[in-house]
Amino acid sequence: TNKASPLERFLNEVKHRHRWAGVIYHYSDTFSRPLRILSLATNVILVLFIQSITYTLSNPDDGSCSFFTNQNACEVPKSSFGNGDNKCLWTSSGGSGTCSFIEPSNSGT
Repeated sequence: TNKASPLERFLNEVKHRHRWAGVIYHYSDTFSRPLRILSLATNVILVLFIQSITYTLSNPDDGSCSFFTNQNACEVPKSSFGNGDNKCLWTSSGGSGTCSFIEPSNSGT
């Protein structure tokens, strides 16, 4: 009974069911377009906010360790995980040394 081509049916489904395309193409008496756009923008902003908070958990190396030129300064920063461990490690080589980031273990403890 449906004479629409598969492509037309697919596009129709996308327009009605897709979270972002439906904001523009789907008409609803109870959930107006401006309200849908506001809802979508709120969701995007919320996801970006949560990502900014949790970013240091997935990528804690901010590159600051490489700027330290002595052992005392290198051992001052503490880990962002709140466990009291150092963030950086001083490695002596000859008369000088380098400061590098200590990768946290994957155990979560």
